[in-house]
Amino acid sequence: MKKLLLALLAISTIAFSCHARTSEIVGKGEGYGPYNGWVVADMSMNDGVVSEVAAYSMRTFKDYGLVPVAYCSSGGSHLGTYYLFYVNPYHDSLIIGREAGVASHVNPFTAKSKPFDKTGEFIRYTDMQVNQDLYRKIINVAKAEFNQYQQALKK
Repeated sequence: MKKLLLALLAISTIAFSCHARTSEIVGKGEGYGPYNGWVVADMSMNDGVVSEVAAYSMRTFKDYGLVPVAYCSSGGSHLGTYYLFYVNPYHDSLIIGREAGVASHVNPFTAKSKPFDKTGEFIRYTDMQVNQDLYRKIINVAKAEFNQYQQALKK
């Protein structure tokens, strides 16, 4: 049973890491809580295949003009605590979404999420507040992925 669980975790981690996406490391103490982690956005196509995360991201942008970004605070484990953000790439701002809680690295956007104390806050790139470096990384990752998405559409 233990080997099966480890094999499933390895497969899900590999599946998520095979997709072209934009991510950035968040150092220990830079994000929510004491752990290191990363932020990731995915709006890409790989060899004509669109991942579930990329499809969700493309649909969210088409419908709302926002790029979804996930922040994982994991400390290096195979599961992490995810927080979801929605970035407006044209105005350097974001809306803090929900906490997805402990989720697999495959698709945090499908995890059962719940609001937390920061849900619904609007953050601008130029704001000065706690966690501003994290928010700037989230905005930068979203804009970089969005730029790649626009370039792919032009091809």
